[in-house]
Amino acid sequence: MDEKTTAELMKVLNSAKSQEDLGNYIAQLDTNVAEAGVGVYLARLIEESGLKNSEAFKRAGIERTYGYQILNGTRKPGRDKIVALGLACKFTLKEVQTALAISGEGTLYYKNRRDAVLIYCINQKKSVPEARDLLEGFEFAGI
Repeated sequence: MDEKTTAELMKVLNSAKSQEDLGNYIAQLDTNVAEAGVGVYLARLIEESGLKNSEAFKRAGIERTYGYQILNGTRKPGRDKIVALGLACKFTLKEVQTALAISGEGTLYYKNRRDAVLIYCINQKKSVPEARDLLEGFEFAGI
């Protein structure tokens, strides 16, 4: 299925009139990534970024062993670890939000002040240290 925006998906889902329509919608979704878990999704994004896993973990400030445990699914990353990996690898906001959703962590919320700083950092392709400095400047907990 081509990547569609959330609004487009909601429009299709809202237009479903029967269980058959719902079944067709669900069949179109790319469930492979969600079912495989956040580790598989993050591994794919890290690979697409052109970084080696070890370099991504180093830039994100994640201990190497823990990072590999995230990727192989033996450890579940917290929200800040996912955001840190996103910053380190220059993921798009959509990619970070998808990783957060797959992991079951709350997505970044535009009306939350700390999340707004993180969204800004992701959009501006800030590094993890730059994001930490900005968060501290606004007196928020670091990542």
